[in-house]
Amino acid sequence: AAWLRGDRAGVLAAAGPVHERALRLAAPQRFELGHWLARAGVSVPVDGATHPYALQAAGQWDKAAELWRAAGCPYEEAAALAQSPDPAVKLSALTALDALGAKPLARLVRAELRDLGVRRVPRGPYAAARGNPAGLTDRQLQVVRLLMANLTNAEIAERLVLSVRTVDNHVRAVLEKLDAPTRRRAAQRAVELGLTAAGET
Repeated sequence: AAWLRGDRAGVLAAAGPVHERALRLAAPQRFELGHWLARAGVSVPVDGATHPYALQAAGQWDKAAELWRAAGCPYEEAAALAQSPDPAVKLSALTALDALGAKPLARLVRAELRDLGVRRVPRGPYAAARGNPAGLTDRQLQVVRLLMANLTNAEIAERLVLSVRTVDNHVRAVLEKLDAPTRRRAAQRAVELGLTAAGET
């Protein structure tokens, strides 16, 4: 929580002492604690560990993301991808974070993208209460965003922590509401209706 609000001193105060004890005990929590210390700018030993948090602390975000995906942890996967220096990968992570409703981390990623000079950074999904021409629900807007990222239904299910059958139903509803015979056409219709342009800056 301290890291998400930009309080690096708070990260050090919370994780530092416990990390030292975890190292002495060789406790598995040392990897997660070391990861947070690394995010706060502290160099930590990773001992050649293959735990995804240890890989992130060592700057191997891509390998960490693969392990988080295999473990069924979409938030952690997106957080690992967000460590990439590549704006395209960061944008992919942002899409996943928006779909998960992970607003604090999504805000940080947006700021990083702007610092990297990305000119059109998506603002994020909008609430159904704000309305949209197609009458899509919040969840359907999330599905549209992931369709536009060329994710399969299985990948969307993983990102949104839903069953594939539930995603199948959402995709079917999206295609119907957008009067689109294919997923590609649904993505095009979303652009035409301003469902994405209105969410960019």
